[in-house]
Amino acid sequence: MPIRVGKVSQIAWVTGEVRALTAVAVTPEVTGRLEHLRLPNGTLIEEGVNVRKGDAVAVIERDRYETAVRTGEAAVLVARAVLERAKVDLADARREKDRWTRLVADGAGTQQQLDHVVTAFQRAQAELELAQAQVKQAEAALEQAKVNLDKATTEAPFSGVVSRKYLDEGAFVGPTTPLFRLIDIHQVEITGGVTDRHYPKLKIGKTHAAVEVDAYPQEKFSGFISRIRPEFDKATRTVAVTIRVPNGDGRLKPGMYARIRLVLDEHDQVPIVPDEALLTFEDGTRVYVVNEGEARLRKVRIGLEEGHWNEVLDGLQPGEIVVVRGKEMLRDGTAVEAQEVNAR
Repeated sequence: MPIRVGKVSQIAWVTGEVRALTAVAVTPEVTGRLEHLRLPNGTLIEEGVNVRKGDAVAVIERDRYETAVRTGEAAVLVARAVLERAKVDLADARREKDRWTRLVADGAGTQQQLDHVVTAFQRAQAELELAQAQVKQAEAALEQAKVNLDKATTEAPFSGVVSRKYLDEGAFVGPTTPLFRLIDIHQVEITGGVTDRHYPKLKIGKTHAAVEVDAYPQEKFSGFISRIRPEFDKATRTVAVTIRVPNGDGRLKPGMYARIRLVLDEHDQVPIVPDEALLTFEDGTRVYVVNEGEARLRKVRIGLEEGHWNEVLDGLQPGEIVVVRGKEMLRDGTAVEAQEVNAR
């Protein structure tokens, strides 16, 4: 067989399970009866329904929370009115205190009368402080009511597809009650273990991965390493790598079993020789080269190996003829009549 040029890759095989890029259980932030669980256009939230980020997907007793806001607004108005009255009362008490202070100083009033109006003034001050605190309290309650009103409507946190629905409209829900599971599969991830001997050649964003799944046996999906765990598994002596794969058509589904071919290194347009030509000796690898009707034993240096093909680093040139069948019967210098065979 003549030596030819080709591509040889160093490969590591990884197995894993397809996972969604992002997956969350969507839950409400307030308690109450679930009035609506549907998209803004009226489509019911069901498994397989596509949802866009920011879509209002659930409403919990909005009327009740709107009523709470109106009640809070009224309470603020009342508290502010009480505050204004307290300001007026304090002003009156201050004038009375000042008047009696002058009268006592002029000898026209008693100390007992002055003490009485001073006490009234202090009481008016306390009433003003209480009214101010009540205004702040009412305003805080109103703000909380507004927050609860906003939370009565649940929005989709990201664009995705509903993978599981947990309950229906009319159910009583709360912050610990999941409504449905939302997943983003425009990209998917697969995590598997790679042995430590391959670790030096793993490169985030550069190491290419070809993904195979049983559902599409004739197809390969392309991706790259996106994460490498910073520690090895003590039991298996492997490091977990995560491959991210574009999935715009959504054909790769979470839960699918996947086989990943990681290309750790690749050399193209290099001389390659098949396993059938190689002979192993204590001091290295040799092949029989056919030259002018004789089989000559020649030492070669092998690089990358893929399948039954080997990269030739030194010792052979493209076009040279090597023996792939019958080499066990040869000695260096044996006269031969070579017959070319097809490559596998």
